[in-house]
Amino acid sequence: MCIWKSAFTYLNVMENDARMQKMNESIKNYEAELRYMLEASNMQTWRISLDRNVLEFYSGLDTVERSFDLKQMQKFFVNQEEDFVKALSNLEETLREPLVYVGQMHPMVTLKNTEPQWVQINCIPEFDKNGRLKGAFGVWRNINDLMHKQDLLRQETQRANESRARRRVSSWPT
Repeated sequence: MCIWKSAFTYLNVMENDARMQKMNESIKNYEAELRYMLEASNMQTWRISLDRNVLEFYSGLDTVERSFDLKQMQKFFVNQEEDFVKALSNLEETLREPLVYVGQMHPMVTLKNTEPQWVQINCIPEFDKNGRLKGAFGVWRNINDLMHKQDLLRQETQRANESRARRRVSSWPT
């Protein structure tokens, strides 16, 4: 009887191991797909920990690429007078609600260029089991190309409107 019980326990352990291995493979595939989507979209994940007083930017989902003290965070932003940037001086209050920000940052995260970058930042608060704010996590996206194309479109539209206005004026009979 004891042999059957040991064999049954062994089979259960083997089945659990097989399920765990399958789950781990699924997680690795999911992470690889998400990493690809983030890179293809010029996006990066980040997390703020109020307990550790740190802002971390990740490469993929779990590798910290760059880390900053929270006191440095406001300096990243080009326009220090924006409400969003001013609100960063009180993170405990600011991070309690989901946030979306579109503006310019100095290139402190990627260090790929020296000019300010247009970014879109999305974040949601992270609370512990007692409802205490732990920090926030989210994604930021470099939208430089989008903003430059939008600016070019605005310039072309203005030129087209001016050209149309000149044609109307020059076509008036004298």
